[in-house]
Amino acid sequence: MKTLLTLFVLFFSSSVFAEDISDFELEGISIGDSLLDYVNIENINQETEYNSKDYYYLKNPKLFGEVYIRDAAGQYDSLSFFIKPNDPKFKIHLLRGNIIFNERRNECLNKKKEIVEGVESDLVNLEKRERNFNHAIDPSGKSKVFTTQFLFENGDKIS
Repeated sequence: MKTLLTLFVLFFSSSVFAEDISDFELEGISIGDSLLDYVNIENINQETEYNSKDYYYLKNPKLFGEVYIRDAAGQYDSLSFFIKPNDPKFKIHLLRGNIIFNERRNECLNKKKEIVEGVESDLVNLEKRERNFNHAIDPSGKSKVFTTQFLFENGDKIS
C-alpha cells in the first residue's frame, strides 16, 4: 500500500500575512491563476475527461475537472488542479501538491508535521482543525486520512 501526502492548496517557506489564499503559491502557481499559463488546452481536455471517472460518487462530477502535472519539478511528485471545464480561462480553484511515501507512513506524518508547523509560524489568527479518519473510498478501512486545516475568515482554507 502506498502512503500519499497530499498538500492541498499550498506549501510555502517565507513568512507571509495574507487576507486570502490567492496570496500563496505552490511551485509558483496560485489559486485564481489560469491553468492555460502552465498546461496546454489539449492536455487540460484530456486530463479532465480521463480523471472524471474518479468522481463518479459526486452529485455533479462534471462541475469541476482535475488536471495533473505528473513528474512535477520541485519537491512534489505531482501537482493537480481543479478547474471548471466550461470556464474559457480555466481559472484554478484548488491546487494540490502530492508526495508519495511508499510504505513509509512515519515519514509522511513527519513531513505533514513539518508543513503544519511552517503554516502555524507563517500565519497568525487562523482557526486550526485536526481530524483523523478512514478514507471514504477504501472499504477495507486500511487507508487513513490525517488532516489539518487552517481556515481564513473569508472561507478559504489550507488543508
